[in-house]
Amino acid sequence: MSNSEGLNLISRCKDIATLRTINPTENLQLIDVAEYTIGGKVGGGYFVYDITDTNSIDDGGSVIVATGGARWKRRTEQLLPVHFGAVPGNSVDATEALRRYISASENRTVDFRGSYWTISGTLDLMKVSGVIADNSCIFKVNPKEFNGEWVITIGDPTLKYNQGRANRVVIIGSLIVDSTSRDVPLNGVYLKGQWFNIGHIRVNNFNGIGIKQEAVWDSTIDRMSIELCGNSTSFAYSQEGGGDTHNTTHIKSLQVEQSYNKAIKMTGARDVINNVHCERTYITTLDDGSKTTSGLTYITCYFGLGNSIINQGIIDAYAGLKAPDGTPCLTASTSIVLAMDFSTMNNISAAESVVSCGFGRQSEYNGFTVKDIYIAEPAEKITLRSPRITGTVYLGSEVIVENGVINKLTPRNNAYNIIVSGGSIVTLDYTQNIRGMITFNNVTISEDILDLRAPAGSGSGTSIGALYSPTIFNNCNLNKVIGYFGSRAIFNGGRIATVALASQSAFEFYNVKVNTFGYSGNRAFITRGVQADTVIAWSAPTHYIWPVGTITERVGGAASGVGIIYVNRGSLAQDWMAIVSV
Repeated sequence: MSNSEGLNLISRCKDIATLRTINPTENLQLIDVAEYTIGGKVGGGYFVYDITDTNSIDDGGSVIVATGGARWKRRTEQLLPVHFGAVPGNSVDATEALRRYISASENRTVDFRGSYWTISGTLDLMKVSGVIADNSCIFKVNPKEFNGEWVITIGDPTLKYNQGRANRVVIIGSLIVDSTSRDVPLNGVYLKGQWFNIGHIRVNNFNGIGIKQEAVWDSTIDRMSIELCGNSTSFAYSQEGGGDTHNTTHIKSLQVEQSYNKAIKMTGARDVINNVHCERTYITTLDDGSKTTSGLTYITCYFGLGNSIINQGIIDAYAGLKAPDGTPCLTASTSIVLAMDFSTMNNISAAESVVSCGFGRQSEYNGFTVKDIYIAEPAEKITLRSPRITGTVYLGSEVIVENGVINKLTPRNNAYNIIVSGGSIVTLDYTQNIRGMITFNNVTISEDILDLRAPAGSGSGTSIGALYSPTIFNNCNLNKVIGYFGSRAIFNGGRIATVALASQSAFEFYNVKVNTFGYSGNRAFITRGVQADTVIAWSAPTHYIWPVGTITERVGGAASGVGIIYVNRGSLAQDWMAIVSV
């Protein structure tokens, strides 16, 4: 001790433990502590005696209570982990020191930079106002020695959505959490609250959830990176409502790579997601207990947002034989579930994916590249714009497809009100009964058009009683039209290379240009304004009852006295009469 101008100045002590034994006598006395613990070389600093404070608790870093009750207060503008006993270098478990640091930093900013930190228990950041972190301060976790369900929480995961909420937390830089193994289940980072402003969170190598957002509202997140996380029951990234909704949040970039089985689950409302990057998922089970519209029993990604938009994404699975842990990979086809409601997804590259869409209203999926896609009720008023389907698109009801490049299109059972405009289809395959109102506008179809079924009420004998119109082709470019017994369709304009109708194909042709026209078996078709280069055979219908007053016109030339325009005079039997002859 030294005396100067009547003030007692405690010049220096060796560590915090020694500071607790020193009882000052004058207000604002100063002491310089050399280091937090002897030999540690960090964590020291200046402390000042606050004679007016008799209540503050000893928090192990910012306030030190001497044996006589005096409060020494650290003089600093920014508290740091080393001020609470954390030892840099990642050689000592820093859990308790960091917990002391976080507790003392309520409504303040914590700065974890400068060292990797090994932790063995949950760090709760709910009450801090800000977090500063970067690549120099990765949190390292051994899951086999960890006590807790989550490594870092910003919000309380044990309480309801409206309780234990964090508020206005800001993360500056990159908060990085790294597990040393996937040997036992453990989750990474949990978020619940509102008005977050988050730079970057990265979580790596957890056998469980990497990042979970639950009931996050009105927030902005620049980037989330999750790698080598997830399992057959937990998604690597999960975004949920927790009894309410995840809403009004802007996520600029979401990267979920090398997940195990379950990669992304995303629900919420009024969200904007700029980019989703989901690659090399390891699919090691084909049955995680899920049920999908496609029939697959596993789910890789689930998108169930309302009044939201996702602007770009890539989704694929690892095509190799084994995951990094040695588990065999069973398929390279991801299973994607779309349940977007009044929402839009754009520019999704998922070429080996099987997509199931069994829910959603007035949603648009634009620029999708997938293998197969299944759209089924109760999904309604779904629009696919510029899809590239390398396998099959199965369509339910009230679906619009525009400008697609499609390998195979198949209406589902009871399909109704489907509009396909522009683009190309290799194979059109009707395998089940339809309600009707299926329309193709300006579409090129490469392979033979066979059975197109018939709407209910227009069976093999009559069109009378049909509730909905049959399949309609407007101005299409078709290779070969054959049909099937009792099948119904209408062709308006366009071009057909070959018409070779099967027996009792009840097709209608209006103003179509045909290279070669013919039929075999029962005659059930009608033609008007059809121009054909070559006519092998033509006849008025004799095996199908068309409504009274229906007109058909001959295709091709006619000898003198032969009818060229016929009218049906009865609705209960075939009664066609030539009304115009050569």
